[in-house]
Amino acid sequence: MVLAGAWVHEPNKFYLELSFGYYEADHVFNRDGKKQRNLLPPDPQNPLAIIFTPPFPSTYKQLEGVMYLEYGLPFDSEFVSTFSLYKVSTQDSSVGDFETNGVGDGVVGIKHKWFDRPWLVFSTEVDVGLPIGDDKAQGNVSGQNPQPIPVGDGEWDYAIRFLASRSFYPVPAYMSAEFGYRFRTSSGGVDFDNDLPWSLDGGYTFHLREGWLSSITPFLAFRGIVSTQNLSVGAVFGRPPASGTVPNQEYGDVQPGVMVNIYKGLSLVNSFSYTLFGENTGAGWSVRSGLSWAN
Repeated sequence: MVLAGAWVHEPNKFYLELSFGYYEADHVFNRDGKKQRNLLPPDPQNPLAIIFTPPFPSTYKQLEGVMYLEYGLPFDSEFVSTFSLYKVSTQDSSVGDFETNGVGDGVVGIKHKWFDRPWLVFSTEVDVGLPIGDDKAQGNVSGQNPQPIPVGDGEWDYAIRFLASRSFYPVPAYMSAEFGYRFRTSSGGVDFDNDLPWSLDGGYTFHLREGWLSSITPFLAFRGIVSTQNLSVGAVFGRPPASGTVPNQEYGDVQPGVMVNIYKGLSLVNSFSYTLFGENTGAGWSVRSGLSWAN
């Protein structure tokens, strides 16, 4: 997705992006940050079962449609939201495919720009994570114990984010940075400790012509989360780290991409993401493609 950084839209102006992504991880980063094979326990409800039956290897796969919206409001503010339109999550294992599907979680918030100079823009955003997705979803394979594959984390969270952006006009380039603090709650007896989301991205626009295919903007982003606590072994068991729904995750992704203006406000957005490091999370990659419209 292409985010606006610290800039906000004028009232009743908006940016809408509809995208479709594919994610895959056959390895995970454990709680010590070491990469290891993604393994499923023979019985997620009984940790001792692995004494008699070894865990079996699996590749976590996810298909998801996402809607992202920025809508300009008065007083240098805008409404922002991200919603999962539909998600299909699969553990493609050596004993069969465990699959769940449904609508994932969402986020809504308000961003306010409080400093605007030609050389720098500052904004603050407050948002709420909505536990829309089913955090108790399970995949089934005949003759095997059900495997938990949540399509949501099941907990409300509240975040405050500080954003800074710099335009290098008349050079058609930009840079943005974000740092925040997210207050998390609990779900199903599992406590999610607070974390610190961060991002750094930049891009350069090549203006080609007027009308159709007028510009192309390659961009590069680094995004991640830092947990405020270390995770206990018990809290991980029963939730696949690759699903992105376990507590105390840490990760850092690199996300190169390109935005191609098709005509006027319509653009094509493509990106690739790879997890460079992490804890209690998938060691995977993803590709995402979508269309955006800005008025």
